[in-house]
Amino acid sequence: SFLPFDRRIYIVRDPRDWIVSSTLFLVQQEPTVYADDGVLAEVIGMVERKRLDPASVSLVALLTRIVSSNPKQSIDRTRAWIPRQLQWLIEMEPRLRAHRLRYEDFVAGRLSAIEAYLGMPLAAEASIDAEFAHVPRTLGSGDWKNWFLDEDIAFFRPLFEPYLRRFGYADDWQVHASPVIRTEHSTEYLRRVVAMRRALGLGWERRSEMIVG
Repeated sequence: SFLPFDRRIYIVRDPRDWIVSSTLFLVQQEPTVYADDGVLAEVIGMVERKRLDPASVSLVALLTRIVSSNPKQSIDRTRAWIPRQLQWLIEMEPRLRAHRLRYEDFVAGRLSAIEAYLGMPLAAEASIDAEFAHVPRTLGSGDWKNWFLDEDIAFFRPLFEPYLRRFGYADDWQVHASPVIRTEHSTEYLRRVVAMRRALGLGWERRSEMIVG
């Protein structure tokens, strides 16, 4: 559907940041979490414990609790799904004949290459419509180094390595020695997006699915 356009852009992102954001974003997508006060309290409690002590809860444990709330899902199914989700862009890229944009450059305002491709300047700031206010979290990159533990590296590294190699991300899995998880990027974010999800209903869910998918 993109091929008829004169200019085409596709975005790649470090999958380690993607999985942190996706895990938290999943909370407001999964009715068995956001609509169940008990499950939601447990998930937010896990995130709060991790915020206070990043070594206390692995990202894999958090993701496992979220997906296991749905009887049709499991961490094993998620493990099998992740490589397929990442592989489609690798396979499609040769057909795109498009400009590759790194998410990390975009959020940092490094826009000269994309401006040259488009032949026009881009505004340095962007506004976010209220209906999409649930999407932005950190608006940055490298936050995975605050979230990952050894258990997470062991789980995700084999799944992410083909994507990291293909799109030129460093195979460096060193995390922060003194990790910091900010409230606005964790529990506060979850409470905000769940409140939006509960208030806005199904129509908002469909828009969310379009953004993610």
